[in-house]
Amino acid sequence: MKKSEETKIETILEKEEEGEFIHELTSGKVYEQSKEVYSNNFSTAVTFISFSIIGLLVLVLNDLKVFKFLNVSGAQGIVTHLSFIIVFGICLIIGLKSLKIANKAKKNIENEEKNDNEINEFLKNNYSIELIDKECDFAPDYAEEMRYFDRANFLKNKIKEEFPSASDEEIDYIIDQYLNQDTDESSQA
Repeated sequence: MKKSEETKIETILEKEEEGEFIHELTSGKVYEQSKEVYSNNFSTAVTFISFSIIGLLVLVLNDLKVFKFLNVSGAQGIVTHLSFIIVFGICLIIGLKSLKIANKAKKNIENEEKNDNEINEFLKNNYSIELIDKECDFAPDYAEEMRYFDRANFLKNKIKEEFPSASDEEIDYIIDQYLNQDTDESSQA
């Protein structure tokens, strides 16, 4: 067994003893780009705010007797009316919160794209699959799936050295795109 493989096994065993290994495998953190967060939350905000405004407008027009959808006389009418007001109010709150999240994400888009481009340029200029494989020194019978994970770990360490402020989730996302892009290009050649 090679020294690097022994070191990997020791690291896994140490993490397993400390309970970190299972947590790393099951943490479920999924990186979502700010552009996607913005798009998803903005469309949610528009939908919920529109629904609530239209609903509240219909209730007001009903109260002004412009048209009659609900009978607001008696206890049953009042309860129905209040129920609709609560539902439309909740939708309005959800829409406004989604709009707040969308605006926050929108502010991050430019900075995130700049960081992503810098990291991708760094990878493209410094690390080809061949170079990574040479650095990782794989055994000939080493499984391709394991090579992928070792390549990803290698690149993650290099990116962390060069871009310490980048989050682990962002780095994982970029590495996954980079390795899959490189694999797709080599399979088409």
